[in-house]
Amino acid sequence: MKISLTVVHDYLYERDQVKIQMMDGATMKGYIESLIDDRYLVFAWRRCMFFFMPVIIPMEYIDSIEQS
Repeated sequence: MKISLTVVHDYLYERDQVKIQMMDGATMKGYIESLIDDRYLVFAWRRCMFFFMPVIIPMEYIDSIEQS
């Protein structure tokens, strides 16, 4: 499944917030934590106000990255 990322600067946390849009219309919001060997993106998915869940996304699944 291909996904697209939209990067939005979050002034409240002084970080770049990312919205992940999947082909089926589902979205996830959070922050990019790091890249592993330029092949995997580590995404901190914001489940609720104080809980982040790490999600590892292979780069070949990413269709586009947009700046908003």
